[in-house]
Amino acid sequence: MKPTSIFIDGDDINDSFITSDSIFKYKQDLTKTLNERSLIFFAPVVGCDAIKRQLYRAISKEDTGQINILLGGAPATAKTLLMQCILRGCNNVLFYDAASGSTGAGLIEVLRNNQNTRILIIDEIAELSAKDLKVLRGLLNNGSVTKTLKTILINFVIKNL
Repeated sequence: MKPTSIFIDGDDINDSFITSDSIFKYKQDLTKTLNERSLIFFAPVVGCDAIKRQLYRAISKEDTGQINILLGGAPATAKTLLMQCILRGCNNVLFYDAASGSTGAGLIEVLRNNQNTRILIIDEIAELSAKDLKVLRGLLNNGSVTKTLKTILINFVIKNL
């Protein structure tokens, strides 16, 4: 079998390929409405359509600055499942489980090693101590982390978080 070459016009390349800086791992069908795309993206979750739409809108917008979203509610209302859909469907996502005995210092270390993170998901944030929550203030404000751990000053900024 003889290999063939295919010419792709410059206009077609944007429609057929996902750019390396795309937030989504998979091509989104832009012929569908935002509501339809959100339902497809969050298909494993039954119900919660308004939340799906708002989350999808937040992760798909570009140049909006930093957006922080807090999902609160009773146990077993699909909060973690929604976040797992984002983890599976988006690039540069960091999922941090605060319920597993994690600390603010641990979060700082993970962030320092993953500064290309665009989406940070902290599951069970209520499990962090008040001291550990202080670590998040700068991060949630402008992506900056400044903390002294033992004798080491840690200072960095995560852009486009």
